[in-house]
Amino acid sequence: MIKNKHLPHNITNNRIDITFCGKGKCKCPSISMDENDDKVTIGGDDEGYTKVTKEAFKQFIDVAKDVSTSIFSGSHPIKMNRSGWKAGDTRIILGDDDSGYTEFTKEEFKLFMEEVRGGTFDSLIG
Repeated sequence: MIKNKHLPHNITNNRIDITFCGKGKCKCPSISMDENDDKVTIGGDDEGYTKVTKEAFKQFIDVAKDVSTSIFSGSHPIKMNRSGWKAGDTRIILGDDDSGYTEFTKEEFKLFMEEVRGGTFDSLIG
C-alpha cells in the first residue's frame, strides 16, 4: 500500500498517517486521513496545516495521476505555489487562506507525490 516503506507511517483499514521525512528528521509535513472524517489534514506544527475535504483531495489526486496536466495548473481546488522556484528557493506551498498553508521542501513534496501517484490514499477517498 505505501510506496516509500521507510517513511514513518501508520496505516490501517480506517486510517492513514504518513510523515514525509526527506532526511529522517521528524520536523516534516505529514498527512492524516480517517475513514470517518471528511477532512484530510496535511502539514505539521513547523510547516503549517492545510485541511481540505476528501473530495478536494480526490480531485488533486486525479490531476496528479494525469501526466498530461501539471498539478500547478490550478485545475483542482487545492492551491499551490512554487515560491521563489526559479530563484533557487526549494519550497512548495500548499493551501490558501481558507484551508491553511503547508510548506514542503522539494524532497518532501516528491515523497508526497510518489504516495499520491502510487495510490496510497485511494482506499480512503472512494
